[in-house]
Amino acid sequence: EDGLDLKLFRGALQHYEDFRQKQTLQKIKKLQSTVQGLPVAALREQLVQAVRDHQVVLVAGDTGCGKSTQVPQYLLAAGFR
Repeated sequence: EDGLDLKLFRGALQHYEDFRQKQTLQKIKKLQSTVQGLPVAALREQLVQAVRDHQVVLVAGDTGCGKSTQVPQYLLAAGFR
């Protein structure tokens, strides 16, 4: 009977882990969609090129457009350190 209890527990645990992975994946997909929908996303390549070409680049935009959260990530992905 202990073996059966352990088997049931493992099965329940596996279902729970599958559920949590699906939840996490859904959150990641939603976040990616949100990030890609930010206004700054359309200017990604232009921003990276501007930083390559100039010593100083000013980025101005409305609150929530992605300036402070996305631009640093774009630069890191482009190889800036």
